Amino acid sequence: MNRVEAHCIVLTSRLAAQFAGGSALELELAVTLPRGFGMPVAHASVVPRADRARVRPGSALAVTLDPERPDTLAIDWTRAA
Repeated sequence: MNRVEAHCIVLTSRLAAQFAGGSALELELAVTLPRGFGMPVAHASVVPRADRARVRPGSALAVTLDPERPDTLAIDWTRAA
């Protein structure tokens, strides 16, 4: 697998479920890869309660993924976009 660091903009965020420690969200993201190539990615994620405010339309997030397999996308909560 060829994972790269990238950043994305949240296009939409929809609550799927809520838990004591966070929320399950369905996200539509506009991902920009290091070479400037962009791609839309649909992603479901459990977001920690402390990070919920960071996942709003227009927000920038740091992510990693294999460009050949967008389903490998993972949000990097420790890295600024």
